[in-house]
Order: sequence, then C-alpha cells, then structure tokens
Amino acid sequence: MVRYPLSKKEKRKIAPLLTKFFGLEESTVKKTVVIKEKKGTYELFIVNDTPALIVTSNGDIIPHLKYFLKNPNAPTSLPKIRVDQGAVIPIGKGADLMAPGITDIEGDFNKGELAIVIAPNGAAIAIVRTLYGRNDMGRLVKGKVAKNIHHIGDKYWL
Repeated sequence: MVRYPLSKKEKRKIAPLLTKFFGLEESTVKKTVVIKEKKGTYELFIVNDTPALIVTSNGDIIPHLKYFLKNPNAPTSLPKIRVDQGAVIPIGKGADLMAPGITDIEGDFNKGELAIVIAPNGAAIAIVRTLYGRNDMGRLVKGKVAKNIHHIGDKYWL
C-alpha cells in the first residue's frame, strides 16, 4: 500500500469526477488534500481523510460509499434507488438489486450506468450498475435489475 499526495496536474484530472459524483467545486478540489493510494488491482482517491473514488485496473471509476455516508447531503449527479428494509441486509452483504425491493427511483439513467442504493433511513448502502434504464426498471416486478459493484465491507472498504 503506497500513499502519496496528488500533483496539481493530477488534481486537475480528478476534479471533474469529484464535482460529478459529490458536487465538490473544482476550485475547492484544488485546495483540498487528495491522496492516491495503490492497493493491488485498484487505486483509491482519498479527499480530506475520506475515501472518495475507486479506479479499478480496467479503468472503471466508482464513487466510494464512505464519502456518501460522511456527507449524506452532498449533491450528486448519480441517481438514487430507494429500497425497503427487507432488501437492506442482502444488498449490504453484496447481493444484486432485485425489482421487488425497490420503493422509489430518483433521477434518470440508462442501462449500464451507476446508481446509489439508499436504505429507508436515507443511508447509502451500495453502488450498483444498472441492468435496465429508469423507465424499464420502474415497470419490472421481479428479477435482477442492477449489479452490486460496491457495498459496505467489501474489498474497497477501509
């Protein structure tokens, strides 16, 4: 595990992603301490001591749940999928999102995009990649609708 602060050039590259996922202004990012940590097959970007972004070896960029948990009111461009209480534990342990557990969908998305799964208490419990667009997902009553790619306690969790 190697940690090092980002250069100004690297911050300029990462700033738009932090703006997109967490609503951080680019001018704020430039003044913020951002640390890059290499952990085997992925890199982790840490903003103000909170994990914020995961970049996998195949180039996928995933927002880290800890940032959403520490900053629950942070604006984000990611759609939110609310689930019922019965879905919280399975999804929190890595299960994929199934249609019957969905109670509400906020925001628009297409197939293959990222979304945040939200528990009834408002806490973020997973980041998923959707298997359907918003309109199709809203109509389904059974079956898998999104693949769980990051959840509490997984390999990306610190």
